[in-house]
This record gives sequence, structure tokens and C-alpha cells, in this order.
Amino acid sequence: MEGHQIEDTAELILKSAEKLGASYCEARAEDITNETINVEGSLLKAGYNFSTSGVGIRVLAGGAWGFSSTTDLRVSEIKDAVTDAIRIAQAGGKQRKKPITLREVKPVREEVTTRVQERFANVDFKDKVESLIECNKRLKASEEVIKTTANLVMVQSDKFIATSEGSKVRFRHSMAFGTLSAFGSSSGVSEAASAEFGGSGGYEMVEPSSLIELSQDAGERVTSLLKAKACPNIGKTQVIMDPTYLALLVHEIIGHPSEADRVMGWENAWGGGAWWQGMLGQQIGSKVLNAVDDGNIPGALGYTPFDDECVRCEKSYLIKEGVLVGHIQSRQTAKEFDTDAKGGMRSFSFCCLPLIRMSNTYILGGDWS
Repeated sequence: MEGHQIEDTAELILKSAEKLGASYCEARAEDITNETINVEGSLLKAGYNFSTSGVGIRVLAGGAWGFSSTTDLRVSEIKDAVTDAIRIAQAGGKQRKKPITLREVKPVREEVTTRVQERFANVDFKDKVESLIECNKRLKASEEVIKTTANLVMVQSDKFIATSEGSKVRFRHSMAFGTLSAFGSSSGVSEAASAEFGGSGGYEMVEPSSLIELSQDAGERVTSLLKAKACPNIGKTQVIMDPTYLALLVHEIIGHPSEADRVMGWENAWGGGAWWQGMLGQQIGSKVLNAVDDGNIPGALGYTPFDDECVRCEKSYLIKEGVLVGHIQSRQTAKEFDTDAKGGMRSFSFCCLPLIRMSNTYILGGDWS
């Protein structure tokens, strides 16, 4: 969609929603392009490129949320989608004992573009595949490595969000990411190792020489693990964590439980609930533990300077000196917790309802080198 078409479509949605009785409306128009390549050994297993465009419509009407989306951008179809969202909201409102209210935020008008040094389209498909084949060669560090896979995903999006409160945010985004995996077997023992890579930017985020180094390391780890003795049962001890494992730990044990919809008990799918419901202000970890969520980190994979409610993303402390001090909030949950919204709402695409989800969630460094 062209710039003027996106803005005209959003304006049509907002006016239609107001006319039908919405107290609040978000119009999200988006173009998305996804190129994915999967290579096993020296064979291309999958390679595709697809694009989609459409609008997502979220409204408050009758005290409840309603959502609909469409890829048909004709005026009649957009108006029908708005009507569907209103009807869903009004039906939900009849079941609610308490109407939904939102934390007040200052309207913003911003345009942000992810910095890109090398566009995905400027690199031949053949060169991308050959780079992944070379990674697989390095993943096979020994004869014990019996299978290697390398996949690469490149996503570009142009998203425009407008709200009935006057916010307008356009975010032209680009990111690339993937996984390198090696699987080994020897004397009845099986092991696997992998490396993840990528970030916000262009093809420079998956520069071939850095991927080769990651591949070599993963292949060598599998070989070492196959020869390693079992870890002795030494009981309680201190460990230094591998960064990949630490990222998983932070994501699952700190990130997901910090999403306020889980804390409120509204969401238990995928990442489960929150183990620290009602524990704000309590000591839940070591005093050296400080954890934050921050979407506004250029180059990071979770770079989202504004969330899908047009709220500017800010660094938000979740744990400070071992004390649980905050959650990742939407405007609705921020109202419930009587705190500020700092950009915690995400949608996978225009066709998905926004949810509270972490962006870049990590543990701050301590006083070690």
C-alpha cells in the first residue's frame, strides 16, 4: 500500500468505528514480505518468498474489545470489517461486569525506519543458499556429526497505526534471523548443538563470515559432547551459564511471567501463567539480579520503538536488586495496576489481535568483567 492509501484507509476505519459507537479504535495497516530458506547438508529443502497486505481493526465498544481484519482493501469490505469488530465488542460487553478502561497516554506522531546497510533483495537467492551450505559444511566438524541444518528468515514490513485519540505511527522495519544446528551420534549416544543469529537490519545482520564461525563452534561442541563424560552428581553448586541457555532461562522464567495479562490470569496459553502473581515488592532472587524489558534497542531482534498501541517503548525494570518491581504492561493492565504503559503490546501481523509480549528481555551486567 502506498503512503496516502494507508492513511486514507486508517482514516476510513476510525470514522466508521466512531459512527458505529466505538469509544476507542486502532487501525493497523501493514505490508509484510517474508523470505525463508532452509538447507539440510548441501540440499535446499525449502525456499519461498511471500507478501501480504491488510488491515487490523481493534475497537472498544460497550465496554469490551472487538477485533477483525481483512486483506480486501475495498471500501465496502473495510466497512464490513469495522462492523464485525463493533459487533464482537458489543457482544462481549454484555458479558462483562466491569467495562474496560485504558491508561491515558499522550498522542504521538512519529515515523521510524530500521537502519539497513544491505537490502535483502540486493543479494542473489543463489548466494544466500550457498552461504547456508557453507555453514553446514562447517557444522559437520567430524564424522560423528550425522545431520546439519541451516535456516534463514528475512522479514520486511511497513506498518502504519492510527488511533482515535490522534496517534499516528509508521514503522518501516527489516530483520533477519535463523538457526544453525548439528546432530551427532556415537556409540549409542546422541547429542545436538545449535546457534541462533540475527537482529534488526538488513542482510548485514547475517554476514556469512560470522555465520561460518558460529557453525564451526556448534559442530565442535557436538563432537566434544559425544566424547565428554557424564556430569557427576555434585549436588548444589555454582555454575557459569552458556549465553544461549541464559537467554532461554530469562525468556521463560522472567519474561513470560512478567507479561501482565498472565499476571492478571487472563492468559495461560503458550508460555503459561505467572509464578509471581501478587508478589510485587517481594524479594524473589539474589540482590545481584537486575532484569529489564526494553523494545527501543536498534539492531536487537526485538526492536520495536513503538508498540501496537502507539506507546513509546521504554526500558522497564522487572526485577531490581532481586525485588520484583514491575510487569510488562498494556494500557489496559497499566490502568489495573495504576502504573505507566511503556510499550508492551505486540501483534504478530495485522491479522492478529495485539497481546502483551516481551521485546528485548535481559539481565543487566554486574560488576564482573
